[in-house]
Amino acid sequence: MWHDNPFAIPNVPWVSEVQREAAHLVEEYLRSRKVQDRFMESGFRPGIYVEPDELLIPPQGLDFKQPAVTLGRVPAEVLGPSCYRGCSL
Repeated sequence: MWHDNPFAIPNVPWVSEVQREAAHLVEEYLRSRKVQDRFMESGFRPGIYVEPDELLIPPQGLDFKQPAVTLGRVPAEVLGPSCYRGCSL
């Protein structure tokens, strides 16, 4: 299943400038190459741009013949109401 984990800093009155600055530091850390490399080692997609020749190669698991079959997006009514806002399948 395709899943994204966006990082957002809300621009709302209840987030102080100090909290916003701290969030920017956390974002900078999470997007650092060192942390992104650790994410990718654990099987996650990179959250930053990486050169295709760095990781997207057959010895690293890239198979140009896959996926042979794709299902596309699954309609919400197929998943049911329990999965509408997020699943723990």
